[in-house]
Amino acid sequence: MKKVTKLLMILALAGPSVFNMSCSSTFTRQLRDAAFAGVANFVQGTAFDTLDGFGG
Repeated sequence: MKKVTKLLMILALAGPSVFNMSCSSTFTRQLRDAAFAGVANFVQGTAFDTLDGFGG
């Protein structure tokens, strides 16, 4: 549950600045892609941990 709270706090603080920027610059695209990759890795890790808990 701590991971979810931490993710939500990060998205609440960084979300508007990352997702509302114009995607015309290289830096902005890299920042946006990094944010999406971070969220995807978090979801993947959480899903794996949850499913691994059911197997034990």
